[in-house]
Amino acid sequence: MAVTRHLPTVRSVIAEAKANLSPRLLDYVEGGSSGESSLAANRAAFGLWSFDPDMLTGLSRPRLGIELLGMTLRMPVFASPFGYDKALHPAGYAAVARAIGEAGITGIVSESSSDSLVELAPEFAGQQGGVQVALVAEDEHVLGFEERAAAAGYRFLCFTDAPTRAWRERMRENGLDLNRYYGQGNYGPGGASRHALDELMNFTQPRWDWKRLETLAAKMTLPWVLKGVVSARDARRAVDAGAAGIYMSAYGGRNLDGMIAPLRRLEEVRAEVGPDVPILIDSGFRHGTDIAKALALGATAVGVGRLMAFGLAAGSHEDPSLGARTILQHLHDELESVMGSLGCETVEQIDRHHVVPAQP
Repeated sequence: MAVTRHLPTVRSVIAEAKANLSPRLLDYVEGGSSGESSLAANRAAFGLWSFDPDMLTGLSRPRLGIELLGMTLRMPVFASPFGYDKALHPAGYAAVARAIGEAGITGIVSESSSDSLVELAPEFAGQQGGVQVALVAEDEHVLGFEERAAAAGYRFLCFTDAPTRAWRERMRENGLDLNRYYGQGNYGPGGASRHALDELMNFTQPRWDWKRLETLAAKMTLPWVLKGVVSARDARRAVDAGAAGIYMSAYGGRNLDGMIAPLRRLEEVRAEVGPDVPILIDSGFRHGTDIAKALALGATAVGVGRLMAFGLAAGSHEDPSLGARTILQHLHDELESVMGSLGCETVEQIDRHHVVPAQP
């Protein structure tokens, strides 16, 4: 795929998106929770590591493909979930799904998508991966998502804890209410009950605990991963409860300000769950160098959510997938370059000896 001339870098796609977005929508995409210190912390975590490349390895051109939860991906990258997509571009997440299919990776559809997961499934060209569901309301609510996801060809569910609503000051100040207009594609006739959506927003019932998750897992047919893990203890509990993978995330700094950056705990979580459990990770990823550092520390695949939201916003009227497709191509090409510099021919060859603690 040819890279668009006026979008030669990921940074240029983000600049295009910012030019297209209103100040209120830019606050939604760019902002975090409370004082937004986690936004900086997620990025700063990559600076804690320096590369230690191998020389004269006689490598051939790097091959970036991996296997993830039964899927073959062209590179170790997936699109993290984000909602309210049609606020960013009229084409909505369908444009992102088409970019995902063309790139040969996968993505996780948010339960807050503007179109339903059923409507979006054909846009992935067979690469539909997961559906994110918050653990609220009754078991039947979650199992209903599983039934619809399986029928539409998705491979797994992505569970996320939802203790409280996030305190996002930018959105409070500008009065933006996206959920009312853009986030209900999976609710209503043919979808989930709006009661569950109300519970997610209003918090009238006690939230789930580990015992309830284990009870639900016994009823599941699709594999599932648990998102939001940042500790070895929770990674262990998730695996013991039946998780097929661990999803390390600080939600891009959007839920709890001051939360530890997942990258800082990645090596510890990998040691806890062993070599065979897939570890997905997101929060702050911008470059191929970031992806390579995560792979060296034990990640299986890296998620980009805010980047895909920017990519959607950068899409043109004629080509809504332009921004998302361009970002994914840049990430692929940069990671290929980084792997060559490290002396790695395959993703599996990137390991712990390729990174060392950065000197202050």
